[in-house]
Amino acid sequence: MSTLIAALKTRDKRLRSLVVEAIDEIRVNSMGSAEGTVLLFDPFRKYLFRKDGTGCGYENEGRTIFVSELDSGKSFPILASCNYLTLAKFLEYGGKYYLLIAEVNGGAGNPSFWLYDVKANEYVIHAEGEISDTKESGVFSYAYSYDEHDALIPAGKVTIKNLINRESPLRLIPMQPMHGLTLRKNTKVFRPSNLETCQPDTDSFEIIRNAGTRVLVISKCEDGSYEIYYKGAGHVRKGSLKPTK
Repeated sequence: MSTLIAALKTRDKRLRSLVVEAIDEIRVNSMGSAEGTVLLFDPFRKYLFRKDGTGCGYENEGRTIFVSELDSGKSFPILASCNYLTLAKFLEYGGKYYLLIAEVNGGAGNPSFWLYDVKANEYVIHAEGEISDTKESGVFSYAYSYDEHDALIPAGKVTIKNLINRESPLRLIPMQPMHGLTLRKNTKVFRPSNLETCQPDTDSFEIIRNAGTRVLVISKCEDGSYEIYYKGAGHVRKGSLKPTK
């Protein structure tokens, strides 16, 4: 999929049209596949969102959400998790569109959901709880925590207005993904040597060819290096990244 999207860099209108047509066909044919790559165009067809497996978490259910700019062919991860992530739907409010992404933690721990502002390219909400559609358009059933029978405790209903204005009963989680831009060409991304963070395998690495490539920052190590996500978990040395919002 990354190779196909990269082909959109061409100025050949005929080729670009064929690539978008191919992506659309893959998108339609993959609908309903929980394990496969899931593709979703934004309402204005400027961006393509996709969900890919990461091979981590409970029974390897980890997922990463990527966004691709259809005009430039650039792709980068915007959310990585060892939990299962869904591309639920786009919500519209005040002339803006938001992507709702649910996060499920393999049956252990409370679920959460994210709200991503498409135009601003940033997350505006990460809240504890499970959210699902109701019969009433634009109204969602909201629940958080579990009872003694492992059933979610309902907390009422919310609307898109409630979500954007962060009104109760939301339990907000102050965790926003951090990004970084590579500072130089041919940045080495070392693969993790074990489950511990900040312990890279210096014999196994991938190279990011272009300066200014966007990556997800997982954590900063004591020596100033970073744990990142770029086509999988990795590690870059001190001085390799410029952190951004």
